[in-house]
Amino acid sequence: MSNRIDRRSVVKGLFTLPAFAVVGSRIVQAGGRLSAIDPGLDPAARRALVMVHLAGGNDGLNTVVPIGDPAYAKLRPALALAKSDVLSIDRGMAFHPALGGFRKLYERGQLAVVQGVGYPNPDFSHFRATEIWEAGDPNGGASGWIGRYLDESASGRGLRAVALSKEQPPLVLASSSSPAVTVSDPASFRPPSNEAAIRAMYSAYVKQPATRHVVGAAGIETLDAATTISRLRGESAVNYPPGELSADLRRAAELLAAGVGVEVLHISFGGFDTHVNQMGKHRQLLNQVGSAFAAFQQDLERRGLARKVVTVVYSEFGRRPAENFGGGTDHGSAGPVFVIGEGVRGGLHGEAPSLTSLDSGNLRFTTDFRSVFGGIVRDCLGGDPSAVFRGITPLGLF
Repeated sequence: MSNRIDRRSVVKGLFTLPAFAVVGSRIVQAGGRLSAIDPGLDPAARRALVMVHLAGGNDGLNTVVPIGDPAYAKLRPALALAKSDVLSIDRGMAFHPALGGFRKLYERGQLAVVQGVGYPNPDFSHFRATEIWEAGDPNGGASGWIGRYLDESASGRGLRAVALSKEQPPLVLASSSSPAVTVSDPASFRPPSNEAAIRAMYSAYVKQPATRHVVGAAGIETLDAATTISRLRGESAVNYPPGELSADLRRAAELLAAGVGVEVLHISFGGFDTHVNQMGKHRQLLNQVGSAFAAFQQDLERRGLARKVVTVVYSEFGRRPAENFGGGTDHGSAGPVFVIGEGVRGGLHGEAPSLTSLDSGNLRFTTDFRSVFGGIVRDCLGGDPSAVFRGITPLGLF
């Protein structure tokens, strides 16, 4: 029996409840208790990573606004934000007025804004573009870039990557060596009623050689993690604003502090496909984004994790520079990526895309997304970017 089949047997034996699901893959030799973030590692070299996908295609031009460029108002006679309303930052750029939380992080040097992020020959399909970003490859693929990092850095920890979701884990976490886990609501999860019997079975496996030993160790570690997760209640000393994103970030902070060995967390927050009536809807979404991430960073600080966690916020594409006839914007190409954390090189990075030299009406990307993610692999996760991406120069954000 192969390790892959045995791993799936472990999964099916341990977790059948909808609040907690593990997607099987090959397992690595593992032993010992799981820990949260290794305190012996240099925080500047290795941190936990929180990836947040703004699903639907966020309008980057009305998020990080080129308010000093006269072409902006010409392209958007109805949707252009007024100079008196935006939150100015640097180099003729400004945040949307709803992003007061982002501006505070920016002023504290905890927010890096990478401008014009994209890739050659962009795809405008939500599904395909998301696949490309999560694979970390302009051609797409079957493995995720974080999954490849996990494969190249097989560490012996069992529970390394978690998606806060009710669905299958995203492609970005797809790995051939580390199990990807989904958690929808820890409060509703309960360990199996026959937990003692399951633990005894896997304890017996640990004493045996070869595959059974590996399966037993993985089973015990996963059961320990599940027991810890089942006790989480989304509690925080920080007053998060209402909303789905805040709820997920509050769970993320608690999970990172729980000591279950999580290295990467993935969250998806949707609603950004603003083809019609964009102005009010986008404001509401960005209000949640700015305030939720400000609260999350405050929560990490109170838990002593602020220098041990980095958050990356991205979208599968931006919107077209010109507004449409429905009071919205259509699928576009390049957009900003946000990197949040203590020790980040705060400020603007990269070149803002030209609003006059367009590519068939779309922005030309100025920063390759693989250079951003390669920098995250090297400077945040402590991995080798060349083992994950080919032929890129990592962007230094730390």
